[in-house]
Amino acid sequence: MPLKNILKQSSKNSNIRLKLKKRNCPVCNSNKKTKILNIYNWKKMDSNGNIFTIDKKYCLCSNCNLVYTNPTVDPKIFDKLYTNSIVGSFFNHKNSKNIIKLDKFDQLVGKYLDKTKKVLEIGCGSGVLLKHLNKKYKIKNLNLLGLEPSNEIFKTFKSNKNFKIINKFLDKFITKKKFDLIIMDNVFEHFEYPKKSLKKIFQLLNKSGIIYIAIPDTENIKTIQDDPFNHTCNYNYNNINILLNNSKFKILNKKQSFQQINLVAKKSLTSYKKFKVEKKFKKKLHFKINLIKLSLEKIYKKIEKIRKQIISENKKIVFFGAGNYALWILDLLKINNYIKYGVDNNFIYQNKIRNNFKILHPKKLIDNDYDCILILSGTYKKDIKNQMLKMKINRNKI
Repeated sequence: MPLKNILKQSSKNSNIRLKLKKRNCPVCNSNKKTKILNIYNWKKMDSNGNIFTIDKKYCLCSNCNLVYTNPTVDPKIFDKLYTNSIVGSFFNHKNSKNIIKLDKFDQLVGKYLDKTKKVLEIGCGSGVLLKHLNKKYKIKNLNLLGLEPSNEIFKTFKSNKNFKIINKFLDKFITKKKFDLIIMDNVFEHFEYPKKSLKKIFQLLNKSGIIYIAIPDTENIKTIQDDPFNHTCNYNYNNINILLNNSKFKILNKKQSFQQINLVAKKSLTSYKKFKVEKKFKKKLHFKINLIKLSLEKIYKKIEKIRKQIISENKKIVFFGAGNYALWILDLLKINNYIKYGVDNNFIYQNKIRNNFKILHPKKLIDNDYDCILILSGTYKKDIKNQMLKMKINRNKI
């Protein structure tokens, strides 16, 4: 079945394996590389519950130390998937993850801001940062613009009062406007052609404009589902610094914490720099990957223990969380016959079939028609637990 038809389905989920194509390093174009990690049958779910499967093969560029997928999904297919994707949390802008996000942003960018600034956020999601700029820095919504390729996110936020939003990818965005600040918060690592994207961003900036980038740090990888990298391009500070320099940007300030690199850069007349080969980086990367594999073994044992307990006690189960983390855990648990339904705060998921189960509003949990609730979220598990306790859900059932 054609991909475009599968993406439209909502009443019945589909599972399709995506074809891959080989490529050179997307940062320096070198074809010299070493294999780092293979993850077979890795699955991702779109907003309609359709599942896409690929074999993820990560390699390390021998020239610039970029960790990237090769072979990878055709960028045109990636674009179609993004238009039907959901990223981030929609239920509470004040969750723990967003509090950290806003704090880092204020520390690095706050001193450059005033209410006259014109701001563009690429991949704005639910607009956490744009709303923050409107509320805290009093920047008018006419000067706050978000680019968001996801159709579902665009439909949800197109009428919001805090910022303007356009349903386009960066390469399709055409404007005569110039911006004082361009934000890429956990977006840059998704760009298939980073040099081309930076060229476009350079053109969109005012002469004295700045960019803000937050990306995962390959010096501090962690387990995300069973994929410690989780992106098509994975940077460390050294290669993102040189890439920006060679694209006529100079880093003004940076912070590295919580497995993230956060930085501010401005336009600058820079001279070309060669990428540095960090010989210790490869060894360090293999060491961390092995540690993650060991931690995953512990997770698998814990899941098997939970599975046996559910089956032996014939428990009636519901789950909280209907994203890709839930897809991974449910695949491992194999307890579909014991599950009644799922719930999620994301209203885009509600009343849809995901992971073969109907997803409902969390208020359904008040009915108490179950023995146990599984929290299936890696990022928001503490927020979800606190939410249920406030709902007077029996903590022994969580």
